[in-house]
Amino acid sequence: MPAMPRLMLASMTIAVAALLGACESTPPQQSFAKLTYTHLEPIRLDVADIAIEQAYDPPMEPPYVEHTMPVSPAEAARSWAMDRLRAVGSEGRATFIIENAPVREIDLETKEGLAGLFTSEPAQRYEATLQIRMTIERPDGTGSLSVKAERATSVQEDATVNEREKTWYGLVERLMNDVNARLEKTLSRDWNKYVRGGPPA
Repeated sequence: MPAMPRLMLASMTIAVAALLGACESTPPQQSFAKLTYTHLEPIRLDVADIAIEQAYDPPMEPPYVEHTMPVSPAEAARSWAMDRLRAVGSEGRATFIIENAPVREIDLETKEGLAGLFTSEPAQRYEATLQIRMTIERPDGTGSLSVKAERATSVQEDATVNEREKTWYGLVERLMNDVNARLEKTLSRDWNKYVRGGPPA
């Protein structure tokens, strides 16, 4: 075989091998379980109906990133309401409203030059907020309550897509745990007369 074709063949072989290597080095996209709360005691409200509403309208553009996350704060809040709230009365309505649920990405300063080559620093910070309002309307009266939680985390500049998504998932999980605890406390304090069997402690 002439030298030139052999050289071209060798080059093509190297290129294909490099391409295959790149494909093999790309980690498969991971899947995340839906956040659920059925393992927690149901909250039985003395109403005939429970509505879930979302007042928050995601911007769907930077610096907000909740629409790109495996589970957004709004999705976690909706799951919580569906899993935990129960209507056990004969009249009245309770409404669970997702008032605010953004996650904002903030770029952080990192070292440049030689110093930056040998260090891995946090490159992005994510600030999450979840605000919930609940209202109740019954013939014998009305009531409302509101809770809010905030959480933040960061990712390293060399984080993979999977690592970033795992960080996001953990952020939302912790944020919703905070909201869960605050809702339980506020229900116990302010809505005791509307909760059948007593609110969760």
